Amino acid sequence: MLSSDGVSPPMVRQAVRMAARRASPEEISDLKAITSLKADERIWLASALMESREENRIAASILLPVVGDEQTSENECAAARSELSLAYIGMGKCSEAAALLRRGERTVGDMDAQDAFN
Repeated sequence: MLSSDGVSPPMVRQAVRMAARRASPEEISDLKAITSLKADERIWLASALMESREENRIAASILLPVVGDEQTSENECAAARSELSLAYIGMGKCSEAAALLRRGERTVGDMDAQDAFN
């Protein structure tokens, strides 16, 4: 299933949870079922996978390409950064989360409530 495109995000989520036992986060995030998802679907998938430290690693691997993609809209980029910061926090990488949220010299007053809290 994960080597196919056109798979619904909820089905991908279940398959990722099973594959996590056998593959690295990077191997999982490079699978066609994930790379073929639109940015908003990847953001949803990553946010739905943040129930354990290992799932946070997978979520971060899924979100990093979204944050770095020049074709991603500013709103999707902001959502991906916010979710990525939560994954970093779940992995115990709080300084990376803070650096990501402060990208562009933003102050706490410039952030939405969730990002400012994190």
